[in-house]
Amino acid sequence: MSHGAELMQCECDFVVIGGGSGSVAAARRAAIGKKAAAIEQTGLLGATCVNAGCVPKKRTDAYIRRLNRIYQKNLQNDDVEEHIEQASLVSPNRVRVERPDGTIYELHTKYVCIATGARTFIPSETDVPGASLGIDSKGFFEMEKHPKRVMIVDVGYIGVETSGIFNSLRSEVHLVVRHDHVLCRFDPGIQETLTGWMKHSGIKVHKSTEVERIEGKRGGPLTAHLDDGSAVEVGVLLCAVGRRLNIETLNLDTVGIQTNEFGNIVVDEWKQTTLPNIFVIGDVQGKWLLTPVAIAAGRRLANRLFGPEKFKNDKLVYANIPSVVFSHPLIGAVGLTEPEAREQFGDAKIKISRPAVYAFSAGTTANTRLNQVLRNIASNSRASMAPVTKPAHDEYDFVVIGGGSGGIAAARRAGSYGKRVALIEHTERLGGTCVNVGCVPKKLMWHAADIAEKVRHATSYGFKGTGVGEPQFNWSEMKAKRDAYIRRLNGIYERNLQSDGVEEHRGHASLVAPNRVRVERPDGVTYELNAKKVCIAVGGRPTIPSDDKIPGASLGIDSDQFFDLDKQPKRVAVVGAGYIAVELAGIFHTLGSETHVLIRHERVLRTFDPAIQDTLTNWMEHTGVNVHKKTQITRVEGQRGGPLTLHLDTGSKLEVDLLLWAIGRHSNTESLNLEPVGVKTTEKGDIVVDEWQQSTVPNVYAIGDVQGKWLLTPVAIAAGRRLSNRLFGPEKFKEDKLVYENIPTVVFSHPPIGTVGLTEPEARQKYGDDKIKIYKSSFRALYFALLDEEHKEPSVYKLIVTGPEERVVGLHIIGLGSDEVTQGFAVAIKMGATKKDFDDTVAIHPTSAEELVTLR
Repeated sequence: MSHGAELMQCECDFVVIGGGSGSVAAARRAAIGKKAAAIEQTGLLGATCVNAGCVPKKRTDAYIRRLNRIYQKNLQNDDVEEHIEQASLVSPNRVRVERPDGTIYELHTKYVCIATGARTFIPSETDVPGASLGIDSKGFFEMEKHPKRVMIVDVGYIGVETSGIFNSLRSEVHLVVRHDHVLCRFDPGIQETLTGWMKHSGIKVHKSTEVERIEGKRGGPLTAHLDDGSAVEVGVLLCAVGRRLNIETLNLDTVGIQTNEFGNIVVDEWKQTTLPNIFVIGDVQGKWLLTPVAIAAGRRLANRLFGPEKFKNDKLVYANIPSVVFSHPLIGAVGLTEPEAREQFGDAKIKISRPAVYAFSAGTTANTRLNQVLRNIASNSRASMAPVTKPAHDEYDFVVIGGGSGGIAAARRAGSYGKRVALIEHTERLGGTCVNVGCVPKKLMWHAADIAEKVRHATSYGFKGTGVGEPQFNWSEMKAKRDAYIRRLNGIYERNLQSDGVEEHRGHASLVAPNRVRVERPDGVTYELNAKKVCIAVGGRPTIPSDDKIPGASLGIDSDQFFDLDKQPKRVAVVGAGYIAVELAGIFHTLGSETHVLIRHERVLRTFDPAIQDTLTNWMEHTGVNVHKKTQITRVEGQRGGPLTLHLDTGSKLEVDLLLWAIGRHSNTESLNLEPVGVKTTEKGDIVVDEWQQSTVPNVYAIGDVQGKWLLTPVAIAAGRRLSNRLFGPEKFKEDKLVYENIPTVVFSHPPIGTVGLTEPEARQKYGDDKIKIYKSSFRALYFALLDEEHKEPSVYKLIVTGPEERVVGLHIIGLGSDEVTQGFAVAIKMGATKKDFDDTVAIHPTSAEELVTLR
C-alpha cells in the first residue's frame, strides 16, 4: 500500500528515508504510538540485505519476493506510511518527495532518519579499461547460468563468499587480491587459514595482483590482463571492490549536513548529524556495514526519541560486534584482532591461545595430511611404547584407574606438573566410552545421516543427476572408515600420555588399601602400585534388562554394540526416551531403516524442557519414526542376528530385525574392591563424592560417569583437570573444583538440541511462578526456505529469566545449528548474563542464533 497526496499537509513525528532493514526497523519501532513514514525509491523493501546481499547469497528469487511482501505487510501492520518515491531534504524539518510520474509533495516532520544505504560499484573505464564488461555483486544474483570460469576481484568478505560459492559449485575460480592474503581486516590467523585453504581447494589466488584491463564482450569470453604480465580467460568477471553511499540526491549540503573526506555522513555516538533533528543509521555512516548493526541502531534511535524514560540513553555501542563470513569454511569473529590488541594493550599485556594447527601443501591427500599430523605429534614426544608391565617407582604421586577421557585428562594434567603418574586401563583401547563407543563414532554416524538428509534436499536447490534426492548409503564401508579413525585416535591418546610422562599400565585394577592399587595383567601376572593419591575414573556401561525380568531381552543389543553392526538393519526398535535413544533412532531413521521407538510415557527426553520434549517428539512422528507411547516390552522371541518378535504390554506384536536397548547406564565399580577399603557407593553402584570429587576415603577421588551425575565427557575432563590442578598445581588452583551448575549439553538428534541451565518447571519450582519470565520463538531456519513444507524442520528457542534484572537461568534450543550455537551462550549464562546483555548484543545475520538476541 502506498500513501501520497493525502499526507501533503500532515505532520509526521518521524520520516525515514530508505527502505532497508535498518530503516524499516527504526520506522516500525517509532510507529508504536507515533506517526511514522518510510520512503523507498525502488519499491523493494529490505534493500541490499534482502534483495542483493545476506539473504539471496543463501537463497533464491522467489523467496526474496516473499520477503519483500512480508516487509511491506509488517510496515502496514505497524501503521507506517510507505512511499515508493525519491526523497531529498528541503530543510531540517521538510522532506521533498518526487513520485515516478513527476508529482512532487513534501512531508513535514519532527525528526528525519537517513538510512539510504550503499551500493556496489565497478571501476571506471578510465581506471580499468573494459571494467564495465564485468558485473558487481548485485549482478551475481541476476546471473541466469552457472559460469564455467570466473574471476573475482576483491580481498573482502564478498569476494571470498562468492569465490567459495562458485568453487564449491565447480566453476574454475580466479581470485585477484592486492595483498598476500584475503580478508586483510581480519585477524592474521583467519587470513592465513582461509587463503591457504582456498588455494588447497582449487581456487587460483593471484596475490599482490591487480587487473590492468579487460577485453571481450559482456556475456561472452573475457580476457583479464593482470599487472604481473599474465592474461586469464574467463566467462564472468565479478568486481567486489567496495561500496558507495546513496547520498547524491539527498541535498545534504544545502541543509547543512556535513560529510567526511570519504563521503560518509558525520554523526556522533547518538547517530545525530550536524543538525539536531536529523539522524543517520546503517551503511550510509560508513562503518560496520552489517544489516544487524543497522537494525540495532535503528531500534535504539527510535527507542530514545519516542520510547519510555528507560530508553533515554539508549544507543548502539560499536565494540565487540560479532561478524560471520559465509566462506568455505565459515568464519566468525568478535572483538579485536591480534595486531589491534597488541597496539591497544601492548605486547606484554596480551596472551594468545590457539589449538595446534598444521599447514598442508596444496594437493595433499587426506592420508598424507594425517601422516603429517602423526609425524608432528611423534616428533614432539617419545616414540610409541607398549604399556609398562611393572612399577617403575616405589611410590607414585597419582594413580588413575581408567583410561577414558576423564582419567586421561586428570593423569596428563598431573604429569604436566612433573608428578609421578600411572594410569591403568584394562581394555586394549584408550579413550573410554566417548572415543570408542560414544561421542566420537556416534557423531560420525550423525554426520552420515545429516549428509543423507541434505542429499534428499538437494533437488530443492537446483541439483540434478544420478543419486540426487535418493542417497545410497553403504553401512559397512562407513563402519570400516569410522573404526580406522577411532584406532588412530587411540594411538594419539597413547602418545599424549607419553608426552606428559604418564606411565600406561594395561590390566585390571582394584584397591588393596587406600594407598595401594593391585594390577592384574592380561597374562595373569599381578603387581601393586603405591600411591599418595588415587583417582577412580572407570566410567560406566549400558544396561540391558535381565532375561528374568524380560524374557528374551538378551537377544537385543546395547548402545556399545551399535558400533559393532556390520550391516544396516531394515527394521529397528529402540527402547528408551533419553538422549542415546533419540540419537541412535535418528541415525537409523535418517539412513533409511524403518524405526520404532518405545517409550514409557508420552514424550522423549523427559528430563529436558517441555518445549524440547514436545518439539522433538512431534517432529520424530512427523518424519515417520514410529513412536510407541506408554509402551513396554513384555518378552522377546527369535534369535540374535535374525528376525525378532517383540511382545508389547499393549497386547500387540512388533516384528523387527534389531532390538536396541537404551534405557540407562550403570557404573563399572563391581570389581574395584571399594567396600573393604571404605569407599562408599550408592545402591546403584555410583561412588559417593563431595564437591571436591573426594570419596569417603581422604586420598581416593572419583570423576566422570562413575560418580553417577552429568554423564558427559566434557564434565569428566573438566573435573579431572581441576582435581589435578588442586592436588598438584600452583597456589592459585588450591580451591579449583568443578561447579555442577549451568553445564551445557547437546543432543545430536534430528534436529539437534542445545540446553543450559534450568528447565521451565525447575525454574518455577526454584523461584516461583511470579519471579520468572519466558521468552520464546518458533521459526524455520533459512536453510529450509526452499524446501517443501513437510520437510521444513522446526526451530524453537527459549530463554528463562528471573528477577527484576532478568538474569538468564535457562536456555533451551532445538533446530539446525543448535549443537554449535550452544557453547558460546553457555559462557554468557555462566557469567550471569541478563536479558539486557542478550538484547545489547548485535545479531549475526542471517543465522538462527540471532533469534536469541532479538527475542521480545
